[in-house]
Amino acid sequence: MNDREGHATGDEVLRRVARTLLGSVRATDAVFRIGAMNSRSVLEQERTLGLEIAKRLCQAVAAQRRAPQLPSVSAGVASFPSDADSKPQLLHHADIALYAAKDAGKSAAAL
Repeated sequence: MNDREGHATGDEVLRRVARTLLGSVRATDAVFRIGAMNSRSVLEQERTLGLEIAKRLCQAVAAQRRAPQLPSVSAGVASFPSDADSKPQLLHHADIALYAAKDAGKSAAAL
């Protein structure tokens, strides 16, 4: 987007995505940007409920209609301790799930 519409537009899109994500989680949950267009959400939930929340976040971003259009959001879900016993392993499993979600199509979430 930055190459096509400029950095100011890209920055505004990031702010809108952040507002949408933050407006879709509880005050006790956290949303982080991890470089480029990657972000992480930390939610204290059971694994399958985490997947449902991730799907809801993807749908919330997809439902935004103001210009410029927001990019699609996909989510990979990993749970501690069922998927990993350390932070690096947890992030690794979340990344694997993210690529599975991306392979499934736009605005998808996967475990």
